[in-house]
Parts: sequence; structure tokens; C-alpha cells
Amino acid sequence: MNPPLTLMVLLLLLLGHTSHAADDAPGTWLILSTTDRFGAADAPGPWRYALDAQYRWFDRSGGVDQVLLRPALGYDLTPTLSAWLGYAQVRSEGSGGTHVKEHRVWQQLAWQFDGAANSRWLLRGRVEERHREGADGTGVTLRLMLRSRIPLGKRPDLRLVLALEPFIDLRDTDWGLNQGLAQLRTTLGLSFDLHRRLGFEAGYLNQHAFRENRTDLANHLLYLHFQARF
Repeated sequence: MNPPLTLMVLLLLLLGHTSHAADDAPGTWLILSTTDRFGAADAPGPWRYALDAQYRWFDRSGGVDQVLLRPALGYDLTPTLSAWLGYAQVRSEGSGGTHVKEHRVWQQLAWQFDGAANSRWLLRGRVEERHREGADGTGVTLRLMLRSRIPLGKRPDLRLVLALEPFIDLRDTDWGLNQGLAQLRTTLGLSFDLHRRLGFEAGYLNQHAFRENRTDLANHLLYLHFQARF
């Protein structure tokens, strides 16, 4: 079985596995991002930068809004392997006006490689140190992503996007993190160019949160991702 088909089968199996015994809710994510290298266009250097901003809405408990801002700096260790250091601020607000703010410092290794059928693959490992305002204790979360972009038809920019990303909490905290598998995200989407300087990706994102001694949460999300190129 070739890698893209293997990932598709895994996606379907995991979606089926996480579709029962969960509190389901719809939602929408809007993502704006950009990434590029430092240096002249004809002689780019090994240093990179990235920035993404996200607005997330969940139809749960009267509505939950979440805003995320995440800058990062990266360095190419090899032509296919890069190391990253970044920061994220996440603010969540419920319908009652209560809000929670979280700060995350994160480190990441990302490996990009070519697969069968001209597919492009990303294998990423990220560790986040998480601190919540007004609460004691620092959480540590390991995120592992396998992502593929597979060409469709004769249009070179039109691609099928498949991704798996488990979240594993490595430390208990008083504010809600428990050691073990905390979340699983599965993605099925399409990407294409709106303009030579603007890419677009849209699709379905299943976000399944595992909870001890409580019903799991399953968010069924429409995501819209605009990617600026400078």
C-alpha cells in the first residue's frame, strides 16, 4: 500500500474510532498564516520565520470563542530538516464573559520529504510548555503530526490534504491536564492557489478530546486557511 493510501485508511479508521461515546459539537476555524526565509530572494539563507493567527468558534455551552497568535523562528539544519522555536498566546472566552488566557513556549523539529505520486510529506514533532494565567503549574504537551499533500489532476496547485496529529500530555496540572493521550486531530481538505501570493486550504477537521471519567468531546470543524506569500 502506498503512503497516501495508507494515511487515508488511517484517517478513516481513526475517525470511526473517535465517533462514538462523545459529546459532539460543530464549529469553524479561520486561519491566517505566512512563512518565508530571511535573505535575498535569489540567495535565501537558512533562517526562517512563521506567523499565524487563528479565530476559533465552537458551538458548545452557549458558544466559545478562541483567539490564537503564534510567531516562530526556524533554522534549516539540512535541506529537508528544520528546527523551530516559537511562542503562542491563546485566549478563550465563553458565553458568560469568562475568559482564560494561556501562554505556550514551544520547540519543534520538522522533516519534509517527497513520497509516491508526487506527494509532499511533513513529519513534525513539537513540545509545548504551557502556562495558564491565574493557575499554578506548567503543563508539557507533545504533539506529533503526519501530514501529506497529494496532487489532484492536471492542475499543479490543486492538492488533497490529509493529516493526523495526536496530543500527549506529559505532566499533570491542577488546571486540567492529565498524563496520556489528550487529543487527536484528523484533517481532510483541499488546497489551491487563489493568487500567486495567496494560497487557500479548506476542509474538515475532527478534534477529539479524551477526558478521564467523563464523556469525550468531539468538535466537527470547518476550517478555512489563507496562506500569504511575500
